[in-house]
Parts: sequence; structure tokens; C-alpha cells
Amino acid sequence: TSSIVTNSELVAEQRAYLPLAWLCLALAWLWGSTGRPGRSPWPRLSLAAVLLLTLAGLTVRRNALWRDPLALWQDAARQAPTAPRPWLAIGNLQDRRGGVEQAAQAYQQALRVAPGYAPALSNLGSLYLRLGHDDEAEPLLEAARASAPMMADPWYNLALLHGQRGDHEGALALYQGAVDRQSRFPDAWYMLGLTYEELKQPEAAMTAYRECLRLQAHPLASLRVGRLRQQAGDLDGAEQALKLATQWQPSLVPAWLQLAQLALVREQPQA
Repeated sequence: TSSIVTNSELVAEQRAYLPLAWLCLALAWLWGSTGRPGRSPWPRLSLAAVLLLTLAGLTVRRNALWRDPLALWQDAARQAPTAPRPWLAIGNLQDRRGGVEQAAQAYQQALRVAPGYAPALSNLGSLYLRLGHDDEAEPLLEAARASAPMMADPWYNLALLHGQRGDHEGALALYQGAVDRQSRFPDAWYMLGLTYEELKQPEAAMTAYRECLRLQAHPLASLRVGRLRQQAGDLDGAEQALKLATQWQPSLVPAWLQLAQLALVREQPQA
């Protein structure tokens, strides 16, 4: 198994299960042969006991790693130092735990062992983008897009960068590229809707928000739908969308404020 012969690629722990079947058969044979007349059972029983204790010890040792995903991936990186995927996973875990510096170091190590590795380029670029290091983020994201043209994340993050700069036309093309590559990408559909609103295209924005909501209960998208429907004079539809937003995220203050405004509009006498 890959526990004995190092494999540079990510593997599943279940690869060790099939070889263990032969160990079980060997133990069964040792146990069955202890009852043969004229033979002492102790040598075979001793060998079986040694095998079982060794296996139990290895299992306990391995379980200690399985308790913490970060420890497990760090062990994988030690076992396969030329593989980028363990370092990518370490970076992702550190990022989720708030270890931004450690995450960046892990992504950089993945790129040292595999220059041009698109997931690490994309994740490091996204990390720099969130930190406000746009000049460092952009070349990484462009390199990720060039290395893996069908990966949606670099397109999405580059679109965020263009949107922050006020280049809504450029952002629109990039968000569209992201959803073309990964249609089940609710955040990209939501941002596409916001960009259409910036470009004064409410109908296209509504279509994007609806696609986002089809994929996920997205309170912000429902809030935007409520506002667009109110602007279009569809007060019932606006109320329904805004109430959904508050159900999905009761702390979403803008949705409650919009509902209050809608109630005032309903109380106004009709001309």
C-alpha cells in the first residue's frame, strides 16, 4: 500500500483495506493450525499475538492523526514532500482557522514543489485579494486562469478585483466566465446580479438572482429581488422575497428596513 511505498498523489485510506484481508486470512490459518495433533500451539499463537498487537499499535498511532485534519495533512506532506495537494489542503485548513500567514506559506510551498499548480495559485491570489494586496493577487489569479482555463475560481476572484476598481464591464465578463465554467456557483450568480444592477440592467440582474436562489437559500439575493420587485411596482412579490430573506437570516437588518418601508408605501393613499 501507499503506507509502505510512498505515493506522491492523494490517496484514500481505504487502499489499505484489501491487503488487510490477506492478514486476516493468515491469522485465521495460524489459529486453525493450532489444533493439529502432535504440534505445540504456542509458536503460532505467539506469532498471531505479535501480529495483532503490532496492527493494534499502528491503528492507535494512525487514529491520533485522524483526530485532526491538519495533523493528517501535515503527515501526508512529510510522507510525500513533492506532492502539492497536501500543502494545498494545509493552506485551506489554516485559512479556515484564521491562520492567514500559515495559509500563505502552505500555498507558497505547494507552488515551490509544483510551479504553475492552479489551485494553489488561485487560493493564494484569493487570500491576497481579501487582504487588500491587489497587486500581488492579480498576477497569481491570471496565472491560475492560464494554467487551468476551466477552473471557475480565478475568473470569480478576478471579477471581484475588477469590480473593486469600478470596472463593471470587465467584472461582468469575468463573472459570466465563472458561471459558464461552474453553473452551480451561487455566489458568482449573486455578484453577477449586483454587477448588472451597477450597469442599470435590472431584468438581467433579476435573472441572475433567481438562478442564485435556485441553487441556494441566499438571503442577500432574496433582499435584492425584493428591492427590484418593489421598484417595478410588484409589492406582493417584494414582500414575499423580503420575508424569505428575514427567515433565512433574521439578523439581516436591511431586509427588515425594506419591509418597513414597504409597509409605509402600502399605507399611502392611492392617487
